[in-house]
Amino acid sequence: MIERAEAVYNLLKSHRDAGDVDAAFSAFDSMAALGDAPEVVRIRAEAADSLVWDYCKAGQLETAQSIFDSMAALGDAPEVVCERARAAYSLVWHYGHARQLKTAHSLFDSMAAFGDDPEVVRWRARAASPLVYYYCQAKQLETAQSLFDSMAAFGADPKVVRWRARAASSLVYYYCQAKQLETAQSLFDSMGAYGDDPEVVRWRASATYSLVEAYCQVGRLEATHLIFNFMAEFTKIEHVWVRREFVRKVGVERIAAACGAVSLDKNGDYELMSVNLGGSTGACPVLKMLNPSSGVWHMEFVPPEVTTVVAALSWRNQSDLNPVQLT
Repeated sequence: MIERAEAVYNLLKSHRDAGDVDAAFSAFDSMAALGDAPEVVRIRAEAADSLVWDYCKAGQLETAQSIFDSMAALGDAPEVVCERARAAYSLVWHYGHARQLKTAHSLFDSMAAFGDDPEVVRWRARAASPLVYYYCQAKQLETAQSLFDSMAAFGADPKVVRWRARAASSLVYYYCQAKQLETAQSLFDSMGAYGDDPEVVRWRASATYSLVEAYCQVGRLEATHLIFNFMAEFTKIEHVWVRREFVRKVGVERIAAACGAVSLDKNGDYELMSVNLGGSTGACPVLKMLNPSSGVWHMEFVPPEVTTVVAALSWRNQSDLNPVQLT
């Protein structure tokens, strides 16, 4: 029966790949006749979870909910419970997206019955994060904050912390939008305890954007301190687009001013500056430039021995030619 279950699952997968969810459901339905052997049940649970996702994506939440409900009959083997938790996450996310927040929250609460298996806890955290966002979007910040606070009980697993950081970033943004800057700042400060995982740094960067923009709008000097403190973490950001977005949103001039930048050399649209990042990093040369292709100002770190724009460009391009000539 296991071989037959695997064969039907492969058929179901081929229907999914072809975009024929209803045919995939028919294949899933036929699996009920294959018995209750533990491995067969696990395959059925995996198939059910994938269908819940597909029907959610198609906006057919009633069908997805019906399949999810039927998974309860598959028992409480750890592998099955994990699939049920994953399916519940899919539903919570899509109910939230459909603005059915009460239904989403009720389903999220029911996930507590799935237990404390680490993988289950990760899915519970992953479900909580978008629900926080959708409550924020609906301007229900107290409910969003309460839900976020409950995520602390999920522990310090790195994947859980990433979802807490993402939820915190959502709250910071919407507190800023509501002009609750002290609350936003307090929550942002707490994100420092989440560590230096690249994904966490990414969401802390996003929260920094929100606060800097909000402080600048009301003319408060905290923006300068935020930029300076964040620049000490700037080199930890692995995602180039996150670095670029930070500079774009905050502004090259604000970053330079916040870090006490000193001009070392200028040449056309290029300027070599020294910025002090503090701590063990100290002063670093940074090349400020206008991208000749996109017309966007940006900054790039260069080696500490670089003292002129020409040397910086030679290091950056591995050539003595100007970037315009290279392109």
